[in-house]
Amino acid sequence: MTENLLLKRINKRKIIDVHFSLSQRTLSTFFALTFAFTSVTSSSRAEETPTAGVEVRNCVKLKSGKARLIDETIKKCKKNEKLVYLKFPSGFVAFPGAKGAGILSGKGAPKTELGNIGDFYLDSENYRLYGPKNETEIWGSGVSLVGPQGPAGFSGGGSRGPQGETGATGPQGPIGATGAQGPAGVTLGYNGYFIDDSIETITTTAKAIPFNTTIFSNGVSIANNAEGTPRKTRITFAYAGKYNIQFSSQIFNQGKKGVTFSLWLSKTGAAVPDSGTDVLVGTDTVSERQVIAWNFFVDAAANDWFELTAVASDSVQIYSGASTNSGRGAPDIPGTILTINQVG
Repeated sequence: MTENLLLKRINKRKIIDVHFSLSQRTLSTFFALTFAFTSVTSSSRAEETPTAGVEVRNCVKLKSGKARLIDETIKKCKKNEKLVYLKFPSGFVAFPGAKGAGILSGKGAPKTELGNIGDFYLDSENYRLYGPKNETEIWGSGVSLVGPQGPAGFSGGGSRGPQGETGATGPQGPIGATGAQGPAGVTLGYNGYFIDDSIETITTTAKAIPFNTTIFSNGVSIANNAEGTPRKTRITFAYAGKYNIQFSSQIFNQGKKGVTFSLWLSKTGAAVPDSGTDVLVGTDTVSERQVIAWNFFVDAAANDWFELTAVASDSVQIYSGASTNSGRGAPDIPGTILTINQVG
């Protein structure tokens, strides 16, 4: 069944007639469109705005009543749709709607200059709602949106079910292959302390300095050299590592003439490069004795051996004996003192 409807809209300018025809199925859609335009043309405090002729075209589904807006280039709707349009004549006056109140948000209380009269403000940090904004109290103190904490809920009354049986332990898996042995760790602590309390004469022929007494020894020892007499001159390392060899010797020039005394480090009988030092012994009684002392850092393999080797431009002694101040409690003087410590 088809109905012809006539709507009349009275405004300040004229009466507008809107004629259309549609089936009863699409009647609800038409009213939705009519109400939409009614809200657009309702009076407000804004200034009136005259418009040109307006035609609003819609294709309405006959089964569901859903409408879709189309423009003037589309002359025919799809199958099972009906063309519905509203036409407003030229000179129609529309009244734009006034801007409504808004809801603003931010962290903390709102500032006075923020928003318009009638707006609300949500403090998202402290959960407080302010507004509506007015001309006297501005935003006001706000209302908390967080209620008081409720009472604790009741514990469930259901009984706990019985515990399930423990499953049997599975068989042990096979043992994995043994990995390769890692490198041996560095064990620090090998050391030695040795002295020589004899009088050793150094001449123009190079010779190794001996040590006749072991104070203590751990992984480091003094072994005999290859000479015919049993002289212990070889500093021998049982374990590989880095060692600090430190010594001191007291040189005595009994000939009372200028003598140059030289000392260096040897490894397995060969001089270690850049290890030598010259010491000049004078002729006066004040400088007839001099103490020389320095140290060497060596990187030794297991069973490596080193020697302190010396030579002089003339005969001098490495002096051992009683101290000049022995009567005042000074102990005897060893000719050479040797200490060795592992450092790596």
